[in-house]
Amino acid sequence: MFLSVFIVGACGYLMRNNSVEVETELYNNYGETQGEAAMGFAEFQNVKVQLRNILYIYAGDDTNLQAAKKSIDEAKDIVNEYMTEVKSDLKDSGTKKNIDAYFDDTDKCIEYFDAGKIQDARNYLHDNGVKSANTAEENIKKLINEIDKYAQKKQNYVTEQNKIGDYFVAVVMLLALLNACV
Repeated sequence: MFLSVFIVGACGYLMRNNSVEVETELYNNYGETQGEAAMGFAEFQNVKVQLRNILYIYAGDDTNLQAAKKSIDEAKDIVNEYMTEVKSDLKDSGTKKNIDAYFDDTDKCIEYFDAGKIQDARNYLHDNGVKSANTAEENIKKLINEIDKYAQKKQNYVTEQNKIGDYFVAVVMLLALLNACV
């Protein structure tokens, strides 16, 4: 009887420790990384909004133009920082390259704008920037979904292992009860 209680207790302890370790690993490897990718995505959207504001709303408004340009530079730095962290955590399939392509298009639009070629800047955005932005955006969304998919697979595996452990503990308890009754 004592042996059965010891086995049940040891199984429970090991299962709990395994769950805690796996949950920590899930957060560190997937949750935190997914959060970084999502924050990068939010700042990427900020670049798009500020570029639109520069090209269509703030023409002639130097105060807002300068603030929008500064916001773009800051957002690009934040995106690069987050995506570098994501890349170090995962084997990414070129998301950063696509983001950089859009940032190059953003710089070109601002270059046209600063040269007084506002319509050329708008045309460049329409002909090039929209496509590169959409490609980068889709890559970021795909990356976030892949992170979620990997985490879900890991969580499902842990859940299955815990069920097996629960069954084992239940069988040992049942055997202990049967042994006690005999």
